[in-house]
Amino acid sequence: MGIASIVTYLHGCQMVGYKRLTEVCQGLFGLTISQGVIANVLARVGKTIAEPAERIAEEVRASEAIASDETSARVKGKTWWQWTFGCATAAAFVIAATRGKCVPTAFLAGVKPKLWLSDRLPAQCKHAEEHQFCLAHLIRDAQYAIDHGDTIFAPGFKALLKDACAVGRRWPNLADATIAAHRRRLERELERCSRASRPMPRAASFATRGLSTAATSSSCSSSAATLSRPTTRASER
Repeated sequence: MGIASIVTYLHGCQMVGYKRLTEVCQGLFGLTISQGVIANVLARVGKTIAEPAERIAEEVRASEAIASDETSARVKGKTWWQWTFGCATAAAFVIAATRGKCVPTAFLAGVKPKLWLSDRLPAQCKHAEEHQFCLAHLIRDAQYAIDHGDTIFAPGFKALLKDACAVGRRWPNLADATIAAHRRRLERELERCSRASRPMPRAASFATRGLSTAATSSSCSSSAATLSRPTTRASER
């Protein structure tokens, strides 16, 4: 691995700043290098990887099911947003100055997938024929309700969500009839929990909207476990 690869990895993946990179290069390799040289190295690498990055983006756009998420990122001292668009075989990253809907719209470039998986941030919704709320986010919301005193609805709802995740992980190629049977069973149990509960907690009332497609889309249920793990930042609230 060359110096350019190491510098790119440390800056792009490990978020090591320019000044510290000069110290790392000096300490590890005895290489005296300025911040300006590092900037030039990263610019050259950016041009080199532009074509492979676009191929990855095309692979994601060609998928019937796409998962998305975003988180804050610092760019030249300002808050930007790092977006992730993923499918079962690839993940594309986009850095943008906005958290708005225009970012996924521009990424799709006119493509409309069959299914979109994300949290409840409005900018990440309505980009596909159908939408599934990320099961990992919904499980976290159910746990939030449990932590704040809901001992009736939220525990049962959390169990249902975990069951929906298991459908995708264990049986990724289920026949439609089998998936529909799982969906009906989950919906019956949800209705039973709802009848037994007090007025539904706000987080749970939002979360129930995502259950209708959660059990019917096994490929995205699997994606929920692999591409959208729970985070500590409640960006969609």
